[in-house]
Order: sequence, then structure tokens, then C-alpha cells
Amino acid sequence: MWPLNGFLGVQIFFVISGFVIPYSLYKSGYKVTDSGRFLLKRLIRLHPPLLGSIAFSLALIVAADRLIRGANYWPGYGAIIGSVTLLASWLHTKWVNPVYWTLVVEFQWYLLVAFGFYYIGPKAGSRSVWLVCLAACLVGLLWPEGRWEYLPRHLTLFVTGVAVFRYKAKLDSFATASGLLGVAFLCGAWRLGPFEAVTGLATGLAIVFLQIRLPVLHNVGAFSYSLYLFHTPILVQFLFTLRLSFLEPVVGHDAVKLFRMFLGIMAAVAVSWAAYKIVEVPSQRLANRIRMRPPGPGA
Repeated sequence: MWPLNGFLGVQIFFVISGFVIPYSLYKSGYKVTDSGRFLLKRLIRLHPPLLGSIAFSLALIVAADRLIRGANYWPGYGAIIGSVTLLASWLHTKWVNPVYWTLVVEFQWYLLVAFGFYYIGPKAGSRSVWLVCLAACLVGLLWPEGRWEYLPRHLTLFVTGVAVFRYKAKLDSFATASGLLGVAFLCGAWRLGPFEAVTGLATGLAIVFLQIRLPVLHNVGAFSYSLYLFHTPILVQFLFTLRLSFLEPVVGHDAVKLFRMFLGIMAAVAVSWAAYKIVEVPSQRLANRIRMRPPGPGA
């Protein structure tokens, strides 16, 4: 049931990553010799907030176990090791937080781009990119059901992002990009389902055509990674353990449910913002200190 945790949000996330990662590498003049620095940058950028999320989730689990008589939500040390290393699926353990499976897909994408950027970057012709993206879509189609944490299952979404990157970087014409988007959409509809495919296509088109400049969206986007990591334990553990039944005779059951949801959302935003400031911002600064290639003698 993992795909239902953040239904359709995951598809948006993958398309954006399929666009942002190649586009940033293109802007930096990336070469395959930079792969080690690139992967280290991504690890430093993403892993400390992940560790903070794991610690926070475990703290909430312990609190819930103490507040609810007879409850036992402790995932086990195997789940902790699997979540810290992102190897839970291969270690056959549970996740501390079920959304972590998407990070496994992300790191597989980083590895693929790190060593395969040449085939979708500025030195690759449109025909070569077509062949590469078509092959990726076919791999996605042929990938067996189940095991959502494997990259091939989601390749059509990343191909959508790559098509948008090529167009935004002026490496492909609108016609070429439209063809790639169409292939990715059709393969995605067959592999993932119509709703997922429409969401992926709509995300790609939004990146191309929408230019929304709202400060509130910029602020939310700044800590979106922390919100992604922290929202599930808060909305699940916090809402489940929060007892407001004493209000039901006054305002009714439905009103209490809405109030609990409101409190959960506010708590998720507040905790995520704090995590962003305390953990994520330092991680960003440390990652930004790693250059794609060492500065020259005159730098």
C-alpha cells in the first residue's frame, strides 16, 4: 500500500527530479569525472534530514506507546538499520517511515544520471536521446509488478522530466519534446495507470508553461523536503494518539475529526519548518561547498 501514501504526490516528485537534476548538471558543465562529487553532494544534502526524520519518528512512536495502553508500535532495530541505510527492502525489514521508499528510487536515479548524463546532455543529439528515452520507457513497461522501490518501474516519469529539461535547455525543439512527452505518457498510462500518467504529464507541462511567482509558494517549496519527511509520522502518530472525544458531545464527531486534521497539518508545518532551519539548511550549506570540479590555480 506504499503508493497510496502521498498518492500522486510521488509522481510529481519524480518528474520534478527528472527535470531538476539533469538541468542543474547541465548548468554546472557536468562531466562524468564529477560523478563522485555529485553523489557526495546529494548524500550530504539529503541524508542528515533523513536521519533527523528517523529520530523524530522513533520519538513519536515511543510517546505513542506510553500514551496508549497496550500499544506496541516499535518497528525493531532491523527497521532502523534498514531506514538509515535505505536498504530496508533488501534487508527484508519494515521502514520506520513508509515514505522512505521514494528516496531509494531517487538515489538510483542519481546513480543513473551520474554515469549516463552524456546520453541525455548537451553532447547527445535528439535522435540519440529519443532512442535512450524510448529504451527507458520500454524497460519500465517490461518491469514486473510489485517492488515499488526499483527505479525501472518509474522511468516513464523521469523521462517526462528529461524531455522538459531538454526543451528548457534549448537542446530540443518543441516538437521533439512533445513527442517524448507523448511516449512517456502512453507508456506511463500502461505501466502506472491513467491518473499517474496524467499527473506526470501535467507536471511536465506546468514546468514548461507556468510561471507562478508567489512568495508563499516559494517559502513552502523551501522546506518541502522536510515536510515530505516529517508529515507522515505527525499525521499518523499525532492524530492517532490525540484524544478529543470529550468534545464530540458539544461539536459532533465530524467537527472533531476536522479539528484533529487541522491540528495535525499545523503541527506538520511547524515541525518541518523547524527541521528545515535546524538540519536541512546546514546540510544545504555543507553540500554547496562541494564543487563539481576543483577550482583552477587562479580561482
